[in-house]
Amino acid sequence: RVTIIGHADATGRDTSNLSLSAARAEVVRSMLRARGIAPDLLSVRSAGALEPLKPDATDEEKAINRSVTLTVSTTD
Repeated sequence: RVTIIGHADATGRDTSNLSLSAARAEVVRSMLRARGIAPDLLSVRSAGALEPLKPDATDEEKAINRSVTLTVSTTD
């Protein structure tokens, strides 16, 4: 199972950042599905700016928080 987590920087409103990060994650999900990954193995979560990859990012570092991360888990 793969959880696709969209992130955003802290610029703008929280609701906008949540929508934007969800859209980022959905693009990645679409790309993985197009490459043959079963849809039931993929889930999407929007972190917005609430879970920054680089807390207290400078203006030059904000792009780090505008990204997508994948968490892979296995089940028996």
